[in-house]
Amino acid sequence: SAQNELIGDLSVGVIDNTVSDVSSPLITALGNLHRQSPKIRLRLHASQLDEVERGVVEGRLVAGIVPVYQRREEFDYFPLYEEKAHAYCAVGHPLFTASDITPDALRQYEVVNHRYAIHRDKANFVSHDSQSVSASQVEAVAILILTGRFLGFLPEHYATPLVREGRLRALCPEQVHLSTAFNLILRHNAPRSPMVKAFATALGVDLKTSA
Repeated sequence: SAQNELIGDLSVGVIDNTVSDVSSPLITALGNLHRQSPKIRLRLHASQLDEVERGVVEGRLVAGIVPVYQRREEFDYFPLYEEKAHAYCAVGHPLFTASDITPDALRQYEVVNHRYAIHRDKANFVSHDSQSVSASQVEAVAILILTGRFLGFLPEHYATPLVREGRLRALCPEQVHLSTAFNLILRHNAPRSPMVKAFATALGVDLKTSA
């Protein structure tokens, strides 16, 4: 305080496989924060949703950047950006080479059950998640889609290189898409340290206006 410097560990949890999303302010925020306060020791942990939430609740992480499917009373939520997802199939699937596909056609096929991605809007496009195949992370969903046996929803930013390589096809992307809100989460009613405040500012977040 005497030197007006921020010193200490800033442990933040993020969801894996979001590095390619240019909508996320995280990379720029971390760079700016380190430039302004080089004595902050950045501790970044990438894992799945429940692990990030658990880390924030237990105090091992001071903040998390997560997709929000349902709110929990343990957290304060601060909106950051929206992630768009589409339905995809892979080489070997009947829809990969089909023409004139309509959204209703998707209901005939098994869809990978992405266990943490609970979208109410998903039921508008597919009949049900598969009972025989499930995954907990984006990369695992992609691997299962690439078998050519299943449809699945993937973030557009993640799937785009695979589409470009000819391995995936987006199905009716103009009509079939999901939007997921990504938020900064902090433990509810926990003290906001100067480092947390600086991190929030770098993300463009006003801590006085939780959603």
